[in-house]
Amino acid sequence: ALHPSHKRIKFMLADLLLQQERYQEAMDVIEEALLAFDMDNDALTLAGALRERIGPHDKIKDETHRDSSRLMETQSPNLNKSQQISALGSQRVSLSVCMIVKNEEKNIGKCLRNIKPLADEMIVVDTGSTDRTKEIANIFGAKVFDFEWTNSFADARNYSISNASGDWILIFDADEAIAPEDFEKIRELITKSRTEIRGDSSRLMETQSRSLNQSQSVSSSLVAYSLVSRNYVVSMNTTGWVGNDGTYLDQEVGTGWTPSKKVRLFPNDPRIRFEEPVHELVENSLKVAGIPIKDCEVPVHHFGKLDMTKVTKKGEQYYELGRAKFKSDTDLLAIYELALQASELGRYEDALVQWNKFIALMPDYPKAHYGKGYAHYSLKQYQEAFTSFRQSASIAQDPVEWRDAVTLLAHAAIGDNRPGNCIEYLEQLLQREPDYPMALLLLSVAHTCAGDIEKGNEYLEKLEGLHFDGTPYLAYFAELHLSEKRVAPALSLLTMARRLGRMPARISALIAECERRKSEIIRDSVEINRDSIETQKTETHGDTWRPVETEQKNETHGDSSRLIETQKQETHRDAIEIQKNEIRGDTVEIDRDKKSQSPISMNLNKSQSVSGSALQSPNLHESQAISLSLCMIVKDEEKNIRRALESVMLVADEMIVIDTGSTDKTKDIAKEIGAKVYDFAWTDSFADARNFALSKAAGAWILIMDADEVISPSDYEALRSLISTSLNQSQSVSTSKTAYLFTTRNYVIPTNVAGWVPNDGKYPEEEAGSGWFPGEKVRLFPNDARLSFQNPVHERIEPSLECIGFEIRRCPIPVHHYGTLDDEKIRFKNEYYYELGKRRLAEKGGNDFRAIYDLAVQASGIGRHGEALDYFQQAIALNPKFAKAYESLGNTYYNLKQYEQALSSYRKSLELDPSSRDGAMMCAQCEIIAGHPGRALQILEPLLRNNPAYEKALSLAAAASHANGERERGMEFAEKMQDMRSGLIGFFRDFARLLLTEGKTHEAQRLQEAAEDITNRLA
Repeated sequence: ALHPSHKRIKFMLADLLLQQERYQEAMDVIEEALLAFDMDNDALTLAGALRERIGPHDKIKDETHRDSSRLMETQSPNLNKSQQISALGSQRVSLSVCMIVKNEEKNIGKCLRNIKPLADEMIVVDTGSTDRTKEIANIFGAKVFDFEWTNSFADARNYSISNASGDWILIFDADEAIAPEDFEKIRELITKSRTEIRGDSSRLMETQSRSLNQSQSVSSSLVAYSLVSRNYVVSMNTTGWVGNDGTYLDQEVGTGWTPSKKVRLFPNDPRIRFEEPVHELVENSLKVAGIPIKDCEVPVHHFGKLDMTKVTKKGEQYYELGRAKFKSDTDLLAIYELALQASELGRYEDALVQWNKFIALMPDYPKAHYGKGYAHYSLKQYQEAFTSFRQSASIAQDPVEWRDAVTLLAHAAIGDNRPGNCIEYLEQLLQREPDYPMALLLLSVAHTCAGDIEKGNEYLEKLEGLHFDGTPYLAYFAELHLSEKRVAPALSLLTMARRLGRMPARISALIAECERRKSEIIRDSVEINRDSIETQKTETHGDTWRPVETEQKNETHGDSSRLIETQKQETHRDAIEIQKNEIRGDTVEIDRDKKSQSPISMNLNKSQSVSGSALQSPNLHESQAISLSLCMIVKDEEKNIRRALESVMLVADEMIVIDTGSTDKTKDIAKEIGAKVYDFAWTDSFADARNFALSKAAGAWILIMDADEVISPSDYEALRSLISTSLNQSQSVSTSKTAYLFTTRNYVIPTNVAGWVPNDGKYPEEEAGSGWFPGEKVRLFPNDARLSFQNPVHERIEPSLECIGFEIRRCPIPVHHYGTLDDEKIRFKNEYYYELGKRRLAEKGGNDFRAIYDLAVQASGIGRHGEALDYFQQAIALNPKFAKAYESLGNTYYNLKQYEQALSSYRKSLELDPSSRDGAMMCAQCEIIAGHPGRALQILEPLLRNNPAYEKALSLAAAASHANGERERGMEFAEKMQDMRSGLIGFFRDFARLLLTEGKTHEAQRLQEAAEDITNRLA
């Protein structure tokens, strides 16, 4: 790890500021560091102690003395009335930001840091957090209050404003932000009312003014402001969607946002209170108080809709509160809210019940028909969805509501394979909004699916002229058709998508799947032809098309025969359509003169005209030979499991999902995608759960994955080729004794992670963060009953493979792992692994090397460095030749700032394993810190000979050269860095500060000078 000291340097700077008693500046540096790096417990403890010393963010309190002085001035007998008012008017209008929170540690720090420059005080009311929300809120300067939950959001909101002391109140949530460039606009709004603000001095002036009635003055002068929330979303199919336009570059995320509006900014007046336990608002109390509402042009940026886990949890809470609030079957508002919440939670059957109730009471409300249509669409009931959306469009008066209804109406028509039903509606939409991207896109899809590919391409070209990428939507509709076993329209859409040149891996994988299914349809059609010909031979007379034996069983199997016949006819139609459009790029026309020829014989002739027989296609043979079972264990993975299963569903023959106790929708989603889901009572052993999964697998090969992992579609063929050659003729048993070791790409955001490799664009659709660090384990192996996972933590199949004599080979296919991007999940998992590891060690008598080493790694990962040192030293005592243990011990010493001991450990690690790149890098860094930059260069030189473009080694070699006084050599290394030269400046400066703390003044000064030189050269 080249830059593990970045975080430490931030806290070193804070420490220097503390020594100079510049407490607020130190607090600012710490807050910045907490947001930039992990909020580990040690950092929070330090930050909490400093916040306790300086107190919460409270500009109101800071101004109290000055305000009191001004108040005394207003009461001076030497001032006339106008002078008193002028003196009072010079007071600063204060603003309290009020929010209610629960389990928001992921967002609260960023939120408070954003809003702090605008706020004079920040009130945070916690309704029962079980994470670190309150601690973080306190550190970032909020005044934190506990509130016992009463099943009413209004009660919690009112408690928050009752603790506010500002003249004005701004209502906020932890997943929201306001753009800093808009702060002044809000300040201007509330400052305009400075003579009417609520405060002691204001009330005093009102009391002294005999010409005005106090209540009339307050009611007539106060005003509240309504703000629009930009609820950012990914899906463009969301009601009221507005595309991002670049107005707020730093805030805009997703594809766009949906608007919602409510009063958020109002005077601190006791008459203003929230009402309703769910969807709480102050509007009614403002009306009663006679306080007008005006619009504020400043938007609130809301990011909660992007976090589906949070949306689901919040929706569940709202739904239960809504049911409790439900009074009768005639309560329209309650029914409407229940229907909305049921849909948001994916309870579409429940939603339909509520929508039908609502429509019975109010049949002319377009949003109700829209909501009903959406529930039908989500249940894949496309005809019913089309009817509901059409009804919504027919009665909608609002243009946006009509547009949304038409957009989803088109989705339903395409889903129902009746694209012609929506074209007229879409053309009307395009007349109203000529540049509306979804209208152009849907017209392109509809015409293409209807067979008018030329027209479809015409609309697609118009869409490209708007710089709108339609590829994801073409892929979506292609997958929709494939799910309904309609290959021809799917292939037409994918052909269009391929022309756009984007998402090549996904599009290529879908096209390959279409080709596979196309071959299967042709094969089935030929087989049906053969059966039909045999049938005709058995018939002796008449027009009957059924085989003789079918006639004999007709009384008991009539329905089955009709079903089979229908399936045959559908297969024939699909085969004819496919061959007409796509077989090897040639269009095969039906001979319309041969009207007497049956569809079946026509199909047979056409099959034979394509390179002999479709049955002999090598691709088809390969696809038949695959027999692969995906095995996965999960718990509460609703956020990830869809992505994971969809990434392999086209290559796996079955998907086995073992659930170890989920309380969310994980199992429902897995079943929806087609997985076989089994429950497993947790035994505190990951190996037990893995082995239970193996016992359920029927495939010849087994692939192991987790719910936060994917395989790229571009690697499907490579995966198939690994296993297809070893299958016997029945495709149910593998003849191989080979297992495959996969590299896991663990994606991360920080670059200062051991083994970090930058993203290189090879997997543009899978890559995330700044790069990844590698992990390796066997994931693909034959389904052999003798194989089993071992170890309750860090379970491995390798010992079992080695025992039986399997060969383990490296596989070039990477698995893309995103769990390392989820800090909360990592922390929870590491803590859990640590506790399991201690239990495992106790069970093995405390003398198991692997258990001790794994425990040491877990202790280090959760910041328990002292315990990690003890465990690493125990592991080394048991296995003194294990180089990785010394390297890990060095990392622990480094994190504890014990550089001399770290250097000794790294040297021992390299002595045992000179090939370790991470060990070499850390050893070289410690040599520089110890004052031996020349030795660092000796370590780095062989590393750079083997990896001449390794930019982290180049940057460290440049630093070592400059620290050693070899300026020109340092510049030579810097010149070789094409992409990181600007980053080198910051690295030199940070390293210089670190060297200063270790008393290496000359080396630090040289690095500072080198940073200036590079800055000048880049300029």
